[in-house]
Amino acid sequence: MKTLYSVIIILLFFGISLKAQFRPIDTLTGKVVHYTGVYAGAASILEDKLFGFSLHGEYEYRMVKSSFGFGLALQMLFSDMTEIGVGFPVYWHGITSMNLRFSLTPGVTITKRVIYSRIGPGTSEFEETKNTTNFFVRAGLGWETFIYRDADPVLVLTPILSFDIISESEVYMGIGASLSWIIY
Repeated sequence: MKTLYSVIIILLFFGISLKAQFRPIDTLTGKVVHYTGVYAGAASILEDKLFGFSLHGEYEYRMVKSSFGFGLALQMLFSDMTEIGVGFPVYWHGITSMNLRFSLTPGVTITKRVIYSRIGPGTSEFEETKNTTNFFVRAGLGWETFIYRDADPVLVLTPILSFDIISESEVYMGIGASLSWIIY
């Protein structure tokens, strides 16, 4: 039942954002746009069937007349393990549709896993912490919905579907939303 509610909420969220109308950002008077925001969503490690909560801080620097931007992303993943990472995303805005955004993020992540084990039969269980550092590449696809004040966009709400490939041969799938403030 919980899964059904999650699917309904996600479909409504994506459906509402698909109804948004696009007004081009290149009508702005400035030359540079800064996006600063947060991403919150769910993440799943596909092989292990682990599920967790993901939280990111994002920054993007973009020239108004360009469809490319680059930035910085700080991420945390909370599940049976904890991951903290930093990435350097490259964004491509306006693919096939003016609202579609693609991002490619290479980066480094530190994973803290707690392993429970026993030395032998009849002994008490103890926990061991294992930290690993891995490289990752995230590919994300999102639909930008601009929220306007007067004639200029001030917020961007972006539902995102992403896949992370970790150097330990793990693949994460994430679904969530990013809310960014636009600074001119």
